[in-house]
Amino acid sequence: DKDSNKNGNILLCYTNTSRAFNGSFSGSINREHVWPDSKGVGKSGPGSDAHHLRPCDLSLNSSRGNLDFDEVSNGRYASENGITTQNKVGSNAFEPQDSTKGAIARIIFYVGMHYGPDSSYNLTIVDTIGNGKGKSIGKLSTLLKWNLEHPVDEIEQNRNQEVEKIQGNRNPFIDHPEFACKILGDYNEATRAICK
Repeated sequence: DKDSNKNGNILLCYTNTSRAFNGSFSGSINREHVWPDSKGVGKSGPGSDAHHLRPCDLSLNSSRGNLDFDEVSNGRYASENGITTQNKVGSNAFEPQDSTKGAIARIIFYVGMHYGPDSSYNLTIVDTIGNGKGKSIGKLSTLLKWNLEHPVDEIEQNRNQEVEKIQGNRNPFIDHPEFACKILGDYNEATRAICK
């Protein structure tokens, strides 16, 4: 997550804000489990997968909590380091700002497929919100929409390269975003309409 434009800085989840980093996830920067720990990721497997974990501002991470992802019509804007962001928090969902929506969707697709029902983790992407604890996260139709509307950017491509060097695999949804609709697009009428 290093900022290639500023030595010693990293890019934070949900905003791509560049912030100085001393190598310690303490203080105002912590590790964000994009698929929340309370939704079945644990400490190993998905809980330690570099394609999944992102550095995040502590207050923004706290605002997101373990909410599902969806578009939020009524809610509040979350803050990062005391500055209001374009990330919205509702009662049952969190909406990342536009610049990170596609990246978040592709992280969720990766975790859901790599650690899904065919694995011992049994994580599932569903087309609902308000899923609370358990092993499901949503909202699939919204995530598919974000994947289509917000293409892979240079930050995602660079991160995919660096993670491959560390753990030996890539996020295929970054290399081939079209896989999301091919694999998950036939879930229900809403997903079929988005992926047509």
